[in-house]
Amino acid sequence: GTEILTASASAYQDYIHVVWLGTYDGFVNSNDLVQEVKQLLARQTQNPERYLVIGPCTYNGSWSADVLRNLNAIDTAMMQAFGKNYVNLRKYLIEDGLRDAGLTPTKADTANMTVGCVPDSFRSGVGSVNLNAQAYTLTGKLIYDRMEALGYFDEIREELGIDITTREILKNDPEYFLRKFENG
Repeated sequence: GTEILTASASAYQDYIHVVWLGTYDGFVNSNDLVQEVKQLLARQTQNPERYLVIGPCTYNGSWSADVLRNLNAIDTAMMQAFGKNYVNLRKYLIEDGLRDAGLTPTKADTANMTVGCVPDSFRSGVGSVNLNAQAYTLTGKLIYDRMEALGYFDEIREELGIDITTREILKNDPEYFLRKFENG
């Protein structure tokens, strides 16, 4: 029962929170998970509206199709509680992940997607509840894109004087400024 506080618990308290709970276990039902997430978000005192909640892909560490009802209940509760700040990762990986990763679905992938489970192509291995590197890469991009869509980076761009033209330059040529600085 001892509360453990890491150095980063207070150092990053008012940064944009990205909360991803529920993959393993530790909660009783969807309402319990929503309350756990709300407790974490309550620590943020500045800009409390700037956060993301990532939905679980498994229920209590199981990929089994028979837990789909529980995952659907979690997704519904999370969407109701967090609205546009909720990212349904499982739905994304099922509906758009393979295409975005440039992968062709295997028979196992198709069978999993049909019942609402994450494709095998995004799992780290047999018996593991973890995603693989490709899924984590897509997850990072999905989180960035949602933060971008919610305007979380606008303040930073304004402060740094980065306008739309600069963003387009960096999008097309990420090394542009490095070359400029190196060449004087």
